[in-house]
Amino acid sequence: MRVKKPIRSILIALILVFALSTTAFAAIPNNTIIFNDKAYDVSLLDDPAMVGEILAAFIANGNNYIYKDLSGNFMKDDGSAVAADTLPAITYKDANKAVTKYAEKDGDPVVVEETYTVTFEKGVAPVGQTTMYVKLVGVANQSEYTVFYNGTAMTYSAPKDAFRAFVPETLTAADAIAKLTHQAPQPPVEISYTITFEKGVAPVGQTTMYVKLVGVDNQTDYNVLYDGTAMTYSAPKDAFRVFVPESTTEASALDKLTSVKK
Repeated sequence: MRVKKPIRSILIALILVFALSTTAFAAIPNNTIIFNDKAYDVSLLDDPAMVGEILAAFIANGNNYIYKDLSGNFMKDDGSAVAADTLPAITYKDANKAVTKYAEKDGDPVVVEETYTVTFEKGVAPVGQTTMYVKLVGVANQSEYTVFYNGTAMTYSAPKDAFRAFVPETLTAADAIAKLTHQAPQPPVEISYTITFEKGVAPVGQTTMYVKLVGVDNQTDYNVLYDGTAMTYSAPKDAFRVFVPESTTEASALDKLTSVKK
């Protein structure tokens, strides 16, 4: 693709204009080229490994850029001034390719709290893949959580005390982290029941007890046990039933009820 405004030639001109300026302190370092929310030290324009990334950022920004000169002033590619308070939050790469995030309006560096640590081991992974291990930072018991990679739950590995998945060998930790999410342990849900009794066809001396779980959308998602024995689900009643002695009270029945989600 032919770019209308060659980045390199424009920046050389800018650098020459401001070469004799004195450096002033500000959040985003001086001598920086900015493409919307991405910024790079100008020296990276000479790095062949960075050409593709910088060119993509340039094109994505409509073939426009902002330059922060050696005096800390911002200007557009047409030479017009830019107010610092119009800048978004920015991800900046310095001359060593170290990444720092800066708050909007040329703000201070943002401390990003690390959520995951990612390691790769070839091990028994299929050809072209590697095993990725993920640990949650600051979590005492990893196994209490569920970690998802690209929306799919990862497998917990007890020997590693980490979550694992096979991924392409070309995957980087940064790209992996962008696709990781997790679910914290869910507090136990207290189940309550409603109980009714109907004589119906129950044997002599017994009655039919119907039990429904309160606050449950789908009763059939659960198994309900009475005194350790699974009750029978009744579709017409949308409840679980069992024969019990006629002397059974609601209070005594509640003490013997348990339920398990399928």
